[in-house]
Amino acid sequence: ELAGRIQQYARDFPGRPINLIGLSAGTAVAVFTLEELPESCPVDNVILLGASISSDYDLVRALKRVRGKIYVFTSERDAVLAFLVPISGSADREDAGQEVAGLHGFKLPVRATSEVRQLYSKVVQIPWRREFEHDGNYGGHTDAVKAEFVRDHVARLLKTTRDEARSSSREHG
Repeated sequence: ELAGRIQQYARDFPGRPINLIGLSAGTAVAVFTLEELPESCPVDNVILLGASISSDYDLVRALKRVRGKIYVFTSERDAVLAFLVPISGSADREDAGQEVAGLHGFKLPVRATSEVRQLYSKVVQIPWRREFEHDGNYGGHTDAVKAEFVRDHVARLLKTTRDEARSSSREHG
């Protein structure tokens, strides 16, 4: 349903940026939505906060539908991902244990081809840093949605214009 809404928005407002942001299990919704979009309707950027998806989830299909980057904020201090997800399972329905993207980031697939490596170059992992505490992000599961943190660290990532994203994809292939 969300993929259909994005396609409609792209038709109604051609040239306007389209960005996705997901938190926790919503990161799986964002990735699954990307996979459902046709390659002719890519989004500009994606931000994943507290991603409860397996670290080894294959992002190739999703990455083909992103012009710019997929930014993955990670925190090894995230107790929900470190303790609850290993018990309940990841949002992509895998028994990932503590191998969850929100803790450690996504892993490049084993034996990745040059095409897959190129696609994965769109994944930018942003590990938690002590300086984030200044904006209320202490590494907890929902700290990345605190207003100050969003203002200073998340929103700026969405300011990438389509021209910059297109230029970047031309440089990479």
